[in-house]
Amino acid sequence: MLAPEVEEFAKLLMQYVRDEAITSCDMLRRPDCNSLVAKRWHQKMQSGRVDELLTEAISDCVDRTLFYLLYAIDEGLLQLSFKSSSGKVVDLSSDGKSVMSGWCAGGGQEDWRARFSKMTFNDDLKDLE
Repeated sequence: MLAPEVEEFAKLLMQYVRDEAITSCDMLRRPDCNSLVAKRWHQKMQSGRVDELLTEAISDCVDRTLFYLLYAIDEGLLQLSFKSSSGKVVDLSSDGKSVMSGWCAGGGQEDWRARFSKMTFNDDLKDLE
């Protein structure tokens, strides 16, 4: 049996990250959803380009999951710290300045996906810059 504190973390992780990401992604499938991501998904569905849809949807769903993880940290729902390669420990809720979710999904060259990920991502805000 795991320690009660680990069980509490697991419960919060499932509620605030996994469940929120699934709910968010599920809404994108609805025909009445008009977000940029939903419109992109609907176009791929209607065109029958299933491989392209899956490629984009996988990336979008992973990005939404990361967003909700960082949002939960930003909002203090998950109290996490990180130990860097130098050995310094930081409190992500305070040292992240409550803006990490925006850095992960904000779009543009400063977006963490653009800066640090080796995989492609969908930047639906690129035309707004």
